[in-house]
Amino acid sequence: MICCCETPADTVAPEPVLAQNWRESLGDDELSLEDAKPTPELSATGQGPAGKGLDVSPYEDVIPSPGSTSRPLALELATGQKLRATCLYHTLESFGFHFAVSSLATASFTSEQADKLYLKSYDTENVQVFISHCWRDKRFPKLVALWIRFNLYPALLCSSIVGAIVFVASLSKQRVEEDEMMTPSVLLAGVGTFFLSLAFWHHVPFRLGCRQSSLFFDKLCVYQYESDLRQQGIDSFAAYIAKCDEILVLWSPEYFTRLWCTLEMAALVKTHADSGKLPLYFMPLGLAKAAFLSWISLALLCLARELQILLDTFYWMADFVVLTPLLILNALIFGLAIDRYAQARRSLTNQLETFDVRESRCAFESDRETVYHTIREWFTDLDGFNNNVRLHVRDHVANSLGWEFHFPKRLTFPPMLFSIFAQLDKIAAGDFEDQTMFKIFAFIADIARLGALIPIFILLSYCFAKMGRRWLAFILFVICAWCLQSFLTFGEQVLHEGTPVWLCLLEVASQWVTYLLTVKASWIADAVLSRCILGG
Repeated sequence: MICCCETPADTVAPEPVLAQNWRESLGDDELSLEDAKPTPELSATGQGPAGKGLDVSPYEDVIPSPGSTSRPLALELATGQKLRATCLYHTLESFGFHFAVSSLATASFTSEQADKLYLKSYDTENVQVFISHCWRDKRFPKLVALWIRFNLYPALLCSSIVGAIVFVASLSKQRVEEDEMMTPSVLLAGVGTFFLSLAFWHHVPFRLGCRQSSLFFDKLCVYQYESDLRQQGIDSFAAYIAKCDEILVLWSPEYFTRLWCTLEMAALVKTHADSGKLPLYFMPLGLAKAAFLSWISLALLCLARELQILLDTFYWMADFVVLTPLLILNALIFGLAIDRYAQARRSLTNQLETFDVRESRCAFESDRETVYHTIREWFTDLDGFNNNVRLHVRDHVANSLGWEFHFPKRLTFPPMLFSIFAQLDKIAAGDFEDQTMFKIFAFIADIARLGALIPIFILLSYCFAKMGRRWLAFILFVICAWCLQSFLTFGEQVLHEGTPVWLCLLEVASQWVTYLLTVKASWIADAVLSRCILGG
């Protein structure tokens, strides 16, 4: 069985194009950042140093083609040409090492280095996911976005299994030793397994020789040394997109300002114009980063709640000395992560509504001519493409992401699972032996409460977004976040002590209704919330 991450045995490398060491093994060594040294900045024509004439950005999203003709790019591969694909393991190796360079346009590779990169991809008849991204964006958000896209559900499954095993072991230990002291063993094991699986799950199928999703990643699937093979890969970008099952857009505010990114979007719209559906998976990098940092913050919150119960046994000031500073730190994490995502998400709406390919930037005017010529061939004129992005792409993004203040439901699952782990620790310690019915109600309500916490914070962020003084809006947001977390941590027992059953049922229902309203992208909730908050 051939792993999809390996080059098939019958694949013959084009000997005249690549260096002599084409057939050498890759080995375990990695390219250092010094291996890709930036070349001198070029002028708009690509013939000399910049600074004499047009002011051209030294960065570009894909490999530039200085001196290329303005011929349109084809949506079909050339005769005898095959698709190239790689796997997630190679794309994310060394914690996203390949995303570390700020630009492929200004990176120079030797033939040996280019061979090593190219050997990480293979010929294929089908590519499942085309990774579309801007090279100017930082490495960490891209890494987290790909973790979430491909490893989230395996991480949830693995952590659930480990948490269940530790829970059963804790129950057995409690019954044998009659130890009723609560320890956060299930929470620590479950949360630790979740983050480890999120970061490393793609290693498992690769090491076992199993087939992974086939990905098109430009740095590995396009030859990086000056040659006809390199130019052939550049000219085939539109055809690659047309042959892929899904386009994964790692969006940032930079994305729609780069010319080659707009070409990728044009190829997507053109090849799926008849179907009316775009195979577009839109992942804002700010959303991925905000979700990841919020998960860490909520894991700390769950741990704080368990420590509060444990420390109160020994020290009555533990709440204020240990937990309050932790909650303030969590509020700051929430504030930084969510506020930045909220600002970026608002800019996405504006970018899509006012999109104009003429405003996109590129490093070489010859590239601009090629892209413009291609778009005119596909859409008659540039305005026709602009209208497609403003209408079709915008509608697709709105349907998949929801309104600006919407938080995807799947990203609320980790905090809800953390809540379950924390409650299982209480059960293992025998905490549910008295007032069992009330604590079951509290258990169910707490799952929805933690699931709705991040969406509520995003709503709060938009409530303060219209304030002219950003520093004041940030301070108010942090105060509100701290109050909500304090309410969850310190107020739960006081709020529910001796509560009648009917009131417990009402609270459980209200918590789950709140959760569903904040994550369910129904047109009713969106319309009401957008009118109240955004004035739409």
